[in-house]
Amino acid sequence: MNPGRGTLEKIAKNMEMTFNELIEDTDWDPTKETFSTNEYAFSTTEATVKLEESGEMIIIMKSYPRYNEKGEENKYSPENGRRLVTKCEPCGRSIESPTQRYCMSCGNPLNEAWGSSWSKLKRDFWYSLDSNTEEIDRVSRLIENEQKYWGEALRLSEYHKAGQELGEHFGYDDGINVAEFNQGYSSPSRTVRHLWEMHDYNQSVLTGLLYELKRWTVKIVSGEVEPPPVKGNDKDSKEDDLPF
Repeated sequence: MNPGRGTLEKIAKNMEMTFNELIEDTDWDPTKETFSTNEYAFSTTEATVKLEESGEMIIIMKSYPRYNEKGEENKYSPENGRRLVTKCEPCGRSIESPTQRYCMSCGNPLNEAWGSSWSKLKRDFWYSLDSNTEEIDRVSRLIENEQKYWGEALRLSEYHKAGQELGEHFGYDDGINVAEFNQGYSSPSRTVRHLWEMHDYNQSVLTGLLYELKRWTVKIVSGEVEPPPVKGNDKDSKEDDLPF
C-alpha cells in the first residue's frame, strides 16, 4: 500500500522519469513506507572464510540489512567506511540472500572482486600435519607476495609522473593516473576502485584461509581427526587437489 523508496526509484527509472516526478501529487508518505526485511547490503572486502573437511572453502561476505528500522539505507560499512553493495549494478535488482554472490535476474557477479580464482589445496590438509604445514607456508607466502605487490604500487604512486609504470605494474598498457590511484576508494576511476577492492578482498580471504588452516592444525595435533579409511584401490589412485 505504501511501497519503499527503493521500489519507487526502480519504477521511476523504468518509466524514464525522476523519483520526484513519480511521487508528485500522490499521497506517498516516506514515514509510512514499508521496508523489505529480505534485502541485504554487502561489504566488498570483509570476508569470513570457512574451510570444510571436504576441502571446500566457503567465502561469505559480511552483510547487513539494507535498511534499518527507520527506513534509512545502509550504504557504508560500519567497520571500515567502505561503500556497500546494495544491488546489482547492471540491472538494479536487490540482493535477497546474505550468501548471494550473483544477481538472480541477469546472472552478473554482485562484485567484480568476488570472481577471483584461487590455487588448490592438498586433499589431505585436514588430517596430514605435513600437508597442513605446507599449505600454511604457501598461504603465508601468498599474503606476503600480495603485500609486496601492493607495496610496490604504493611506492610508484609517490611519483606524479609514474602513471605509465603504475599501469604496467597492474597490467594496463595505457597507464593509470597517479592522482586518481591515490584517491583509493574515492577515485572517480572504476578501474582504480576495483584494484583497491581486489587487494583488500584478497588480503581478507587469504588471512581467513590461514586462520582456518591453523584451526585444522590444532585438530590434527590434538588427535581430534584421523585419516579416512582406504577403500579399494584408492591408495594407488591419484586425485586432483581441491580448489580453493
